[in-house]
Amino acid sequence: MNLHRPFYWWLLKTNSYIPFYHLFWLDSLKQFLNHWQQENPEENLFPEIVNLFWQDNLWQTIIKLWLSLLEDNALEYLVAFLVNLEPAEEYQFSNLFFAASFAEALTQNEETLSLLINLQQYLLDLTHYQLQYKYELYLDTEATNLVKNIQTQAILSLGRLVTVFPSNLNLLKNLSIYDQTWYLRQAAITSVAVNFNSAQKQQQVNAETELFIWLKERAQNDPDAEVRKTAIDAIATHLKSYSETRQILRYFALTDEDPYVQQTAIQALAWGWGNHLETRTWLNNLAQSTHDAYLREAVVVAIAEAWQIDQQTLEIMKVLAENEADSYVRGIALQTIVKKWPQNSDTFTLLRQRAFLDPDGYVRSIAIESLATAWGHQPQIMIWLKESAFFDQDEYVRSMAVQQLSRLGKDKTDILNFLIEIVKTDENQYVRSIAIQELAKEWQKKPGIVTMLQELSEKDDSVLVRRIAIQAIAQEWGEDMGIFLWLQHRAMVEPDLELRMVAFQTLLQYKHTNLNIIPWLKQLTLTEEASDIRVIAIQELAKQSKNLPDLAVWLREIARQDNHSSVRSAALKSILKYTEDFNSNLLLFLIERVISDPFERQYPFESNPRQVALELMIYYYPNAPETITLLEDRATTDADEEVKTF
Repeated sequence: MNLHRPFYWWLLKTNSYIPFYHLFWLDSLKQFLNHWQQENPEENLFPEIVNLFWQDNLWQTIIKLWLSLLEDNALEYLVAFLVNLEPAEEYQFSNLFFAASFAEALTQNEETLSLLINLQQYLLDLTHYQLQYKYELYLDTEATNLVKNIQTQAILSLGRLVTVFPSNLNLLKNLSIYDQTWYLRQAAITSVAVNFNSAQKQQQVNAETELFIWLKERAQNDPDAEVRKTAIDAIATHLKSYSETRQILRYFALTDEDPYVQQTAIQALAWGWGNHLETRTWLNNLAQSTHDAYLREAVVVAIAEAWQIDQQTLEIMKVLAENEADSYVRGIALQTIVKKWPQNSDTFTLLRQRAFLDPDGYVRSIAIESLATAWGHQPQIMIWLKESAFFDQDEYVRSMAVQQLSRLGKDKTDILNFLIEIVKTDENQYVRSIAIQELAKEWQKKPGIVTMLQELSEKDDSVLVRRIAIQAIAQEWGEDMGIFLWLQHRAMVEPDLELRMVAFQTLLQYKHTNLNIIPWLKQLTLTEEASDIRVIAIQELAKQSKNLPDLAVWLREIARQDNHSSVRSAALKSILKYTEDFNSNLLLFLIERVISDPFERQYPFESNPRQVALELMIYYYPNAPETITLLEDRATTDADEEVKTF
């Protein structure tokens, strides 16, 4: 690096600027770049930066800033560099999408037009891009999302080229109507709406009307709710000032068959026209008059999120909180009052009333939580919480009261005794479990608590209570050597498999950091009866013993000898994931497992070690002749139909 260059350049060149990056810094950076270019006209730093950092999102901001200070040939260089970058697939075609963002600013001449034609063709091809290998749509989420993202970005990028290729607008409109894939239609609608004004610069007359008519048609007629939602959002965002926008949003709010589409229209009205008296009145009336419970919910939610405080809305929320038939709407209204009018003189009284008189447990729990949060310092709140925790008929309400009592009554002996009483006497296992968690979290230093929880974990009639007790002990006392040994013992001798699994998993999660459990894990992989525990032991052993010399040998033996297919499969996967045993012997071992593993399918969900070994061969040895040969062989001779299909 040139030592005469200023400190700013060193920050840029080494990417060290990132920890200090902030928008206000851009002005200072712009001054530096401008000064540097003037002082050093013979030295062109821009190509160097582009080559090094064009993929970085933060650097893209700086590149765009820098372009505003440079001559047109810098932009031409950037677009040419991005369009001609190979192989584009290696970058998931982000170079092409980035290049498209500069199309409108590019000065058109013979050379740049050729670049843009190439870019246009690349993007057209990518609108229906597919991977070179087969994958299960939606089941393979990584591959599905990658394809979806590339196709979507291609469509959005075509929209950015409408100033150069006006026909793209009609192309995108057609795609939004006729394409069979819903998210491509959705992307096309967004692309048209965002770029419509750019395409119509020469035809401003009736441009808004044309866009409105087209988006309205899409919002009415597309068969997919997500696409209709996108069209409605586009109307509200890009045509807010259009005379018919509010009317059409009301229409969609009342008539669309999908409740989420209705909700989108209502939210658009509430956020976009929150200060418009007629719209506020219409939404307030709708919240009280519509017979559709979901629609009332959507209106109340939108009002609660979007509107500022005013007396009319408070009165409507009070009416809904007390008289609304739908409990969820009552709950939302109550939460809105607490959030926006906490100091109102009637709020406390309303919450007290709802906490004990509301017929629905969900609403009572909201009232109890709100009282404890806002007025917990008042003595009567503790009394009310105890009443709810003991006498309310709904277990969720009792649980909420227990949690709030624990939070407000830390280090108070009467609350400690109260929680112990709940653990012993409440008839509901969920409420007792909540009390156990609170005891472990807030009173772990009190003598006798851990002993009581250990006894519960061993003797209680409820499996849920025993499981929660084990987890609470591990979480709060896991660093204690005595607790570790106790958990280890439970993981080996507990007769209930579910609880043995819980003890084992919590031990691994909260174990003392200095303990070496590798010998014990090795023992479990050989002696534990439950295959699920052996699988977890293998995975943990491989993780903790990563790259140890004998790990690969150990895992190979398990993959050969264990009597359960899921354990053999786990061992195969761990060999490749946690060891550096990549050699010809490993390939031979995988071939052996593909041919020799004795798996016989009994259930559709079972993992076949032969297929696992095949998958590993394809992934790690795709070009080995043995891989192709074995695939061809298994396609016709394997006893498992799923392997043949694979």
